[in-house]
Amino acid sequence: TLNGLVETALANNYDLAIAVARVEEARAYLGIAKSAQLPSVNAQGSSSRGDTSGPSRVDNEHVGLIGISFDLDLWGKYRRATEAARAEMLATEAAYRTIRLAVAAETVRAYFTLLSVDRQLDSSRSTLKARQKGEGIYRSRFREGLSGEFEFRQSEVETTTALAQVQQLEIAQVQAENALAVLLGKSPREITEESVIRTTTLNKLAVPDLVPAGLPASLIGRRPDIIEAEHLLHAATADIGVAKAAFLPDISLTGMFGWASTEFHNFIQTSTRQWSLGAQALQPVFQGGRLMAQLEAANARQKAAYAQYQNTVLNAYREVLDALTANKITRQRVVTIQKQVASLRRAMTLANLRYESGQASFLEVLDAQRALFNSEIELIKSHQAQLEAVVTLCQ
Repeated sequence: TLNGLVETALANNYDLAIAVARVEEARAYLGIAKSAQLPSVNAQGSSSRGDTSGPSRVDNEHVGLIGISFDLDLWGKYRRATEAARAEMLATEAAYRTIRLAVAAETVRAYFTLLSVDRQLDSSRSTLKARQKGEGIYRSRFREGLSGEFEFRQSEVETTTALAQVQQLEIAQVQAENALAVLLGKSPREITEESVIRTTTLNKLAVPDLVPAGLPASLIGRRPDIIEAEHLLHAATADIGVAKAAFLPDISLTGMFGWASTEFHNFIQTSTRQWSLGAQALQPVFQGGRLMAQLEAANARQKAAYAQYQNTVLNAYREVLDALTANKITRQRVVTIQKQVASLRRAMTLANLRYESGQASFLEVLDAQRALFNSEIELIKSHQAQLEAVVTLCQ
């Protein structure tokens, strides 16, 4: 079931659709950058008819030309621009993988949250039934004069407290379902009319084994956010080359080839062929400091990209270390709270026996009930945290 939910999210999630569109845009920009290294070919044609030498002379002119222009990339400006565009595209693809991984992880977490709320709601409803039953007993004892009004009113308070807890969890259950439905890309009608299918309960989900010791730190290099930062640094470095090349002359080669004729049916004739070749150099002399400012800006962006790369790697190590710790401690905490729940169940049984025999007050029973209920809810949340720690470490 969980695998199916993840596959649905990866197919329908709108955040992922946006990321895919951005990758396609980056690929298009790469194509634009690469085209600057190729010759440009244009075709043009014209026809005219006019009287140029008196009332008896009408001239026709038909011209068809093919124009070719090519910028010599002597200083690597276009190559560096293409390099930057390719790096930016790869960074965009890595960003897409980051979002894809996040969508999968958030879907799994949302499912665990839903199952956790289900379990908490079941436990709260069971507690509510028990307290409603207890309230009925204390009401009868109060009416028969076997106990005071204080015990009856306290039982009422405990019942309304349990009811409020159930109502709060019912809201949380709807919110958890809606959050998962949005991740799955469901329509508003589907969110309103359909429920998320559950085929198991939280406590029946198997927990993977602990991560084995000795895994190489180089595994962290597979993180797409690190790959994205690396490509952005590459792109920023290539932009410096583009800014430096702007100081050097641009050299363009141009050519024209075609035919001209006074009669359209004789258009293509060797005698009317036209051609021309030319070269042009453009050297910037004075730009008011614009070129130097562009170079300084490119250098600053490269420094920022390098700092961002370092920061990304550092945060990656921190997140992995935190996840390793959580993956270990959450398992230990589940065992600890399981022992606590067992002890509190025994304590509540003893408190009831002591109250029935007159050796303890009703407050002792209430304290035992509250402690057991809170511990059972905490056990459910700890089991959820244990599973989520595995997801976080994988992510």
